[in-house]
Amino acid sequence: MVNKLLKIIAPHHCINCKQIGSSLCVSCKEHIINEPFLRCLTCLAPSAGLCVSCRSSYDRAWCVSYFDGPVKELVYSLKFENLREAATKLAELLDKTVDFIPSDTIVTYVPTLSSHIRQRGYDQSAIIA
Repeated sequence: MVNKLLKIIAPHHCINCKQIGSSLCVSCKEHIINEPFLRCLTCLAPSAGLCVSCRSSYDRAWCVSYFDGPVKELVYSLKFENLREAATKLAELLDKTVDFIPSDTIVTYVPTLSSHIRQRGYDQSAIIA
């Protein structure tokens, strides 16, 4: 209830284009989704997924975007500025980017340090997962 009231009194602004209403507007979100990450997730060489020369312990992985611009701002706002709505926006980006997840897949997270959870009041990784 408090969050709904705050959205009326002090609405969020898009981290990228500053449009009023959300921490990441629909247009900016679509721009991020439509700009694919075409690098190897291990060595960052140009590739669609893992490149042939890299050996990794995983078979498949997804990446939403480079860690810059609005994506970086969302992560920092969630971690350091208590912008919990950023977790929802990051989860939406993941949902739209990952084309197919088998039904037996478990989505989980790596827990944040207890001291950081006490400091922030929440575990950002758990909220996104």
